[in-house]
Amino acid sequence: MWFVNPAMWWWALALVVPVVLYLVRHKPVRQRVTTLLFFKSLAKEHQEAAWLRRLKRILSLLLTLLVLAALVGALTRPVIAPPSEGVRSLVIVVDRSASMAARDEAGSTMLDLAIASIERRLSALPAGTPVSLITYDTRPRILLARSFNRRALLWELRALGARPIQGHAAPALRLAQRLASVETPANVWHFSDAPPVTVTDEVALDQADAEPPAADALAALGEDALQVPGEEDDGLDIEVEHFYVATEQLSNVGLTGFALRRVPMDPSKFEAFVQVHASGTSPTEVELNLLLGGELAGLLKFDLEPGTLQRVMVPVEASEDQTVTLRVKSEGDALSLDDEVAAWIPTLDPLRVLWVAPRPDSFTELALRVLGNATQVEVFHTPPDAFPPKEPFDVVIFQGWLPERWPEDTPAIVIDPPYSSGPVRVTRLERGGLPLESVRATDPGHPLLYRVATPRVAVMQTVSLEADAASAGLQPLWRGPAGAVLAAGDIRGQRIVVMGFAPERSETLPLTAAYPLLVGNAVYWCTQSRRQEQVGNLQHTGTLIQLDSEPLNWQTTRGDEAQADAVGSWIELDRVGLWSTAGGKRGSAALLDAEETLLGFASTGADVTGKGGGIGGWLSGDLTELLLLMALAVLLLESYLFHRRSVY
Repeated sequence: MWFVNPAMWWWALALVVPVVLYLVRHKPVRQRVTTLLFFKSLAKEHQEAAWLRRLKRILSLLLTLLVLAALVGALTRPVIAPPSEGVRSLVIVVDRSASMAARDEAGSTMLDLAIASIERRLSALPAGTPVSLITYDTRPRILLARSFNRRALLWELRALGARPIQGHAAPALRLAQRLASVETPANVWHFSDAPPVTVTDEVALDQADAEPPAADALAALGEDALQVPGEEDDGLDIEVEHFYVATEQLSNVGLTGFALRRVPMDPSKFEAFVQVHASGTSPTEVELNLLLGGELAGLLKFDLEPGTLQRVMVPVEASEDQTVTLRVKSEGDALSLDDEVAAWIPTLDPLRVLWVAPRPDSFTELALRVLGNATQVEVFHTPPDAFPPKEPFDVVIFQGWLPERWPEDTPAIVIDPPYSSGPVRVTRLERGGLPLESVRATDPGHPLLYRVATPRVAVMQTVSLEADAASAGLQPLWRGPAGAVLAAGDIRGQRIVVMGFAPERSETLPLTAAYPLLVGNAVYWCTQSRRQEQVGNLQHTGTLIQLDSEPLNWQTTRGDEAQADAVGSWIELDRVGLWSTAGGKRGSAALLDAEETLLGFASTGADVTGKGGGIGGWLSGDLTELLLLMALAVLLLESYLFHRRSVY
């Protein structure tokens, strides 16, 4: 413990005054009266023993001395701090991700609680200790490096605000340890509402370094982020002390998944896939609103249990260039940054589908025809001898034939393959095939089987996918007695769908909507990445995009507009909403992160009894406020005992 104002100790001489007043007392004057009955009923102390009256006077003296001692101690500003030779530097790491904007019942955000705790703990450090400040969301930022200016540090802390971006703590802690290792012994304080992570947590490191932004983009944004995933961390033995700002679970409902797609059988319509997560201690009623062009167009209500999710498919009847917004509402929602996601209805170039078959199949031709008109899907049929084509296509369909040299640059759909080629490994069944009255779906939730009535499917299986096909990246989706009938997968970035049956020889498949749906789902699933690149519609907040120094205009469904200028050729998507540029580029950004939506440790199963002992540390730092509160409490106690209760 040390004192900020030790010169104020001379006020301790005031303690002598009540002692002198206690010892030197004026004796009461005795007067003769005719009766004592009236006076005894007014003064109860005359009925008490002398030792009891003396004990009460001593207690009153002690309370008075305690009040004066607390006031004198407040004047000297005592501070509980580690020895000056124990810590030579300090690095503070503050989480400013989206979940830190959550508010508790008192209305304080998690970031406010963290900053208040930091200020209390900073007062416990000697003035000559250099302090560094690092904040992080998706990537870390150094705001102060080895600063002795406490006023500048407090200004930076109080200017902080939570950002609607997911948080990755591992890179920030790794950077803090390297900064602390410059001058040891050193401490690293980590303030967050998330469970503590270690720098050796490979999962967190892989997630943080999965898409490292370009070096010039980081330099343009002024970030001191350490984005070298292969660099060694040898010698970084600086201990990290974690302090939690959320020790109880908060109630929150948020959007954690979103996708917009055309309806395969009706390309003029769209469907929005939404995933909603909930956290809290009790079930909550969720209201999901669909807005088109800012106007309410749909409403859905459902109940969610704490820690569970709900997947919803919402039909969207909108025209191109319109905006679609999905918003969730719930009572007592602690975080608003994850309640909304918006997107532009895409305007896409037509898909170019190449159909290679020795002889056209009328059922496949009909299935391709119902995908859409010429402005949405263009289908070109060519014989095998004309393959490969001179022009590029978005997807190629091989039916009854496979090329000797497999095309690795185009997504492929294989129907009734006669033999093996490239990653497609099949075995022909004897006697022309095996009729199947039904097939078993191994993954009913796969996009290829969307709206396909699998239990009613009857096909003529002609080939069986070999076992090594699954290990090569193809996932069996339909199985029969002879093995896999339908498989799909992503092999070295190329999406492939294999249908091991003959549509024209199947009993009921080509006569129902199942086959056109299956073909349509396969085409759209294979071209999903290409269509997403073309649209550029929805991205996670915190993503760096290149705009060639164009100003970016932000727009929200609530009518707010803002403009952000690109720094160099890069800009960070740092808010939720729609954006567009004068050059015609447009897109949207949303949080969509379950770790930010599920607030509180009960959702993640983390142990809150880690090092740091919770937020605050009430008996540390500047004790002035505590002493003043103690003096006030003693005064109130004395007033209650000796005036309200009249025990003196």
